[in-house]
This record gives sequence, structure tokens and C-alpha cells, in this order.
Amino acid sequence: MAEVAPSTLSVVPTQYMASSRSFSLNYTADTSYYGSDRFGIVALDRSGAFSLAYTLSISIKFRHCLNNATCKGPVNDPECNEVSERADFPSEYSCECTKGWTLRRCDKPNLCLSHPCHYNATCLIREH
Repeated sequence: MAEVAPSTLSVVPTQYMASSRSFSLNYTADTSYYGSDRFGIVALDRSGAFSLAYTLSISIKFRHCLNNATCKGPVNDPECNEVSERADFPSEYSCECTKGWTLRRCDKPNLCLSHPCHYNATCLIREH
């Protein structure tokens, strides 16, 4: 299990929030965090009475492919569901990068797109 990373939770005000029974929450976890998180919600009405507590549990998946890339898995996990529960990225998985990104996790800009090499040289991007 991953170490708990900083996260923020905020209520998004709506135009009719005072009289409405619904509201929105924004949850933002640290970009390197994955795993489970939970928080409690309690409402306070105009008379000062509290509602029963509600615990909301969420699961944050590890995103191996960055910059809107698509993860491609082996036959037994083509949607990469199993690998999203772990931090390592086994070699049988790969990322299909969107235009402009490269390397295994699509985490480096593809500088070769601008054709920086001259005299029939081949542009290479190396993973460090």
C-alpha cells in the first residue's frame, strides 16, 4: 500500500446551495498518490443540528501512462486494471502515446517531431 500523500477536499458552492440537498466535492490527491482514501461528511442545518455522519471511501488508481496516453495490457489484463493497483509497470504492459509524447510512460516530449537532425541523421530519444 502506498504511503498516504497530501490531498485536498473542498465543497464547490452552487447557486442554490442554502436550499439545495445536493452539492459537489472536489478531491485532489497528490499526483504521486495511489491507493485508498476516505473522509467523513456531516451536514449542519439552520437550527444547528448535525446530520448522521457519512463516510465516503474512494480508490485512486496508479496511472502508469501519462499525458492522456492509453495503457495496453496483455491478454489477461487488456484494460490495465490489475496493474493500476501497483506501482511497478511490468514489461508486458505498454503505453500508446498521444502526439507529442514519447518513451515507455509517455512522460517526455517528443523533440524529434520538429526534425532537429540534419544531413539524414536519425533523431533518437533515450530513456535515462
